[in-house]
Amino acid sequence: MPLEINYLHNNSGVVITGLDTVTGNDLISAMKDIFSDREKTMAYRYGLVDFSKNEQMDISVAQIVELSKIHVQASKWNSNIVVGFAIRNTFIYGLVSIWQIFARHTNWKIRLSRSLDENREWLEKELNLIF
Repeated sequence: MPLEINYLHNNSGVVITGLDTVTGNDLISAMKDIFSDREKTMAYRYGLVDFSKNEQMDISVAQIVELSKIHVQASKWNSNIVVGFAIRNTFIYGLVSIWQIFARHTNWKIRLSRSLDENREWLEKELNLIF
């Protein structure tokens, strides 16, 4: 799978790294797995998504909508998640921005930027964490 998923800080954080061309199916499968369990979802404090090395993404608008539905459902279990995205490619940045519009009903605090380090610093300040 072109995604690497790591759980940090006693499973209160999820770090997703894009390793190759990420597809909508890859993301949907990963999100269903990450948010499949209510207890695990309730323990999450943050997500950090690193697409900073990705140059392509193969995803449809319908798949973006499906992802937002998964996240809206997860937010019913936990509406306090903080999510940072590191995205350098302008096209992928736009795709994630579309997701962000659909996912506005999560009440999650979401930040898109071009830098992974900036997102880590932001999460550290928001949640008093050390990466």
